Amino acid sequence: DQIDKVLAKIHHTCDQAGAPRYLADDILSIVRKETELNKFNISKTTQRESLMARIEKSIKAKPVQAISVVLESGRTTTVYRFDFMDRLQRHLMSPVYANLENINLPTKGCENSPFELPSPPQDYSDMTNGEWYSKALEKHKHLLSSGKYMLHPLILYGDKTGVDSIEKNSLEPYAVSSANLTQEAREDPNNWVILGYLPNLKSHHRKKKSKKTSTTGNSRSMSCRDIHQCL
Repeated sequence: DQIDKVLAKIHHTCDQAGAPRYLADDILSIVRKETELNKFNISKTTQRESLMARIEKSIKAKPVQAISVVLESGRTTTVYRFDFMDRLQRHLMSPVYANLENINLPTKGCENSPFELPSPPQDYSDMTNGEWYSKALEKHKHLLSSGKYMLHPLILYGDKTGVDSIEKNSLEPYAVSSANLTQEAREDPNNWVILGYLPNLKSHHRKKKSKKTSTTGNSRSMSCRDIHQCL
């Protein structure tokens, strides 16, 4: 049966990419549903690059930038980054900020804040209840007391993830969220924005090992400095 041959090719393609088994079924379900609603015509589909270009144009998103970075070893790697201000503005305009219950700002130091915020809960898992936050408020009191500024620290998070079926190659996405959000709000992945991707720097170190940098300690410290350089 020709239909079974096509389905077998689709499932085989997903399996070869290391995708979970349900992915092909989910894709076919979407295509079937949209076709029944007369919203999808398979003959008008395009490749991913063309689709992403149209999406970027429609939402006016700034394209990702490929930045060359020279590592301590002398090798060059490529870091992919998004425009920081564009990402931050999109984050601040996201739905989570429409509900003030998701925002946790201490009353002290924010008396002239333009926001009418509820009293923060005494939950020490939230960043703004920490001593460091109180000290930062005191340090910038002359600006914050004007009512034109607010202290908005960001949380940076990175975690490597495999990009092939055997996870031989990896990228490390770096994302940020607001420390002014409650812990519950920060646990929602929709409230984090990707700033960019770092390549697998360990592979660069393995290729450039020499007698001077062969010890584990030296290799680890060089790796940390290279990550900071990429950031």
